Amino acid sequence: MTITLAEEVKLLASVDCLKPLSKEELEEFAKRQPDAYFEPGEILHTPWEDDERLLILMKGRVRIYRMWQG
Repeated sequence: MTITLAEEVKLLASVDCLKPLSKEELEEFAKRQPDAYFEPGEILHTPWEDDERLLILMKGRVRIYRMWQG
């Protein structure tokens, strides 16, 4: 599912933490962040990954759970 830059900016503007950004800043943000597509069952993030990403779900469902050892 691909969307236009204008549609992506509108979507980003609805995210609480991004509301203070101007339209131009949102456009720049959208251009720098590539769209990602995930297959069912694919793991998006694990606790031992040292990255920070903002994921905005456009379509589908995500299961969030904590893995426990011991």
